Order: sequence, then C-alpha cells, then structure tokens
Amino acid sequence: LLSLWLSNTATTAMMYPIALGVLGAFNSGKGKNGTASFSVILLLTLAYSASIGGIGTPIGSPPNLIAIGMLEKLVDYRISFFQWMVIGFLVLIPMFFVLFFLMKFKLRGEAKPIQSVDLTSLTGKKDGKKLTRAQKNVLVAFSVTVFLWVFPGFISLILGRETPLFLWFQQHFPESIAAIIGAGLLFFLPVNLKQGKFTISLKQAIQVDWGTLLLFGGGLSLGFQMFETGLADAIGTFFISIGGSSASLTLITLLSVAFSVFLTELTSNTASANMIIPIIIAISQAASISPLLPVLGSSIGCSFAFMLPVATPPNAIIYGSGMIRLPQMIRCGFWLNIAGIIIIWVVIRFITPLLGII
Repeated sequence: LLSLWLSNTATTAMMYPIALGVLGAFNSGKGKNGTASFSVILLLTLAYSASIGGIGTPIGSPPNLIAIGMLEKLVDYRISFFQWMVIGFLVLIPMFFVLFFLMKFKLRGEAKPIQSVDLTSLTGKKDGKKLTRAQKNVLVAFSVTVFLWVFPGFISLILGRETPLFLWFQQHFPESIAAIIGAGLLFFLPVNLKQGKFTISLKQAIQVDWGTLLLFGGGLSLGFQMFETGLADAIGTFFISIGGSSASLTLITLLSVAFSVFLTELTSNTASANMIIPIIIAISQAASISPLLPVLGSSIGCSFAFMLPVATPPNAIIYGSGMIRLPQMIRCGFWLNIAGIIIIWVVIRFITPLLGII
C-alpha cells in the first residue's frame, strides 16, 4: 500500500528497519548451514512487495510516468491516473498471490519454526499517539491530491469521457496541476500560525531529489530526440526486417514484456524504460500496430525484475543486510520473473482490451 504512493525505494527504506525489528523480536536469524530462514522470507517479501506495489499508480515507479509521458508526446495518447490504477491493480493483485504462495511453499521446508510474539514489544507502548498538527496537514494535502487524481476517472467511468464535467476536470485539473496543488497546500497549512510556522518550509523543499526529476525529463527528451532524428525508426525497421513484417500485436507485446524484465536485471528500471519504450513504439509503428499495449507491458515489466541485487533499489537494500545469499534471490526471483511476464502479458493483451479500459 505504501509503494502505491511512495517510490519503491522509499517504501523499502522505511520498512527495512521495521522488518529488522520484527526479526529481532522473533529472534530468528539464519538456519543451519546458511539455509533460508524466516529472515530471508521476510526481507525478500519486503523488497518484492515494494516493487510489485509500485505499478499500482502512475507515481509508484519511474517507468510508469516515463511510459505515460512518451505515449502522450510520441503517440498522442493520454492515459489518465484512474486508467493506470485499474490496469496496475489487475496485474499486482495476482502477482501478490503468486508472491505469497511462493514464499509460503517454496521456502517452507527451509524455514525454522517460529513462535508468535507481541509486536508491541518493539515500541514498548500499546496506546497509539494522536496525530500532530503537521501530520494532519499532510493528510489533508495528500487526500486532496488523490481526490483530484482519481475523481475524474470515476466520472469518465460512470458518465463517459465526453461528459462536460469530465472534460472540465481534465482541462482545469490535469494530474500535474493536482500534484502542484497538493504540494502548495503544505506551504499554506499552518503548524503554528503565531510563530509563522507552516507544514513545510522553503529550506525543506529545496532538499527534494531534483536529480531524479531531471532524470525523468532527460529520459523523455532522449526518447523524443530518438524519434526526431529517425534513430528509433531505423532500429524498429531493422528488427522488423529480421523478424518479418507479420509480427502480431500479441507477439510484440509478449516480447516487449519479457525483454524489459530481463534487461532490467542488469540496469535500473528507469534507464531500461528510457531505452526500451521509444524502440518499442518504433517497432510497433513499423509493424503497423498500435504501440499502446506493448508500451504498457514494457513499462510494467521494467518494475518486475526480481533476480539480482542490481535490478532494483529494493533488491539492493535487502541484499545489503547480509542475511540473503545471491542464489536464494536468483532462485526466488526467476520464478517471479516468469510469473510476472505471463500475468502482465495476459492482463495487458487480453483482459484490458476486453474490459474496455483503454
């Protein structure tokens, strides 16, 4: 749930110390001869859940926004926040079941029996604290932003995309404006009005990771220039000449998903999306098919690399704990990769068009 609204890196970094605290409470470490134990199951589940959950919203993972941006700029097709959420949930729900049963049954024979423990021992307190003024302000800003992101999608679902109310929201409150409104509220909602203290200050705002935002913009510019210079078309024509012009939408979607998953094992998902998506658009256009489904499959596939520590930041974070051996991650991650490719392909190619989501 956290990785729907935060980056998978931030989610893993937040949950990692909590997981270590749980492991300390259970007093469960490595089993005999270094075999997988409860620590392996918990940490792998943490990393994989963050990656899977990140596809649920456009802001959950960088490839999501890259795909949306390139489709809008290069194909002139706009995917709404709500549309992406529906597609993302159609993929992540079965993937969570696959992850659960894989961890439950594949590692069951290797894990040591564990006993229940009172998790309040982690904090030493049983009573929850009331929200502070700053926390309430953040909750208000977050709620307003999510409402502006999701409500137009509900309108289009119930009344249709041509209704005046939907068109008004789309014109006056696009996703970018909704995000700016949410961030702006943090500057105006007071924590202590007499002291002139607000929820966020300019000093805190300049600490935003602007490098990541520049990486987004640079990647979109790179993809656009690949089309402007004809490089993407040349690459697409080359691959079509090798595979033949009879390539179908079903085949191109499957290959796009599989290639994205395994390429991301060796590079970051952001870099993979920036490299792959312009080429997929060019290949699709050279084959005279719509690039929409292959691009959607590719962008989600870029977040489904589970085998190696270098594939995603969540993998690297939990691997750095020293509790997980590389063969264990590869063994679990390989089957998740295969399951992810199949689920993404089926949902994107067959279920999404059948439901009329896009």
